[in-house]
Amino acid sequence: GLASSYNNLGLICEELFDYPKAIEYYQKSLKIKLELGNKKGASTTLGNIGAVYIAINDLEKGEEYLQKSLSVSTEANDKKGIGLAYGNLAIIYEIMQ
Repeated sequence: GLASSYNNLGLICEELFDYPKAIEYYQKSLKIKLELGNKKGASTTLGNIGAVYIAINDLEKGEEYLQKSLSVSTEANDKKGIGLAYGNLAIIYEIMQ
């Protein structure tokens, strides 16, 4: 529950454009999910962190987190997570053109 709460706080901060705080909460959520072995949840949170970096135009960091999300989703055979990671990576590559 704590990991989900941190993730939700990250979402709220992201909506309020408080990106540093959003990343802080997402990192707390990610740490717990990784400790618990929750790959699907970790993949989602990695994707959320990547999205924040896209929003602040740090595309290199965004790509790094989205690649991690893709890797974890692939390990977990999470097709939805794989699709989301590819979709967000496509956004980065489109912006980079």
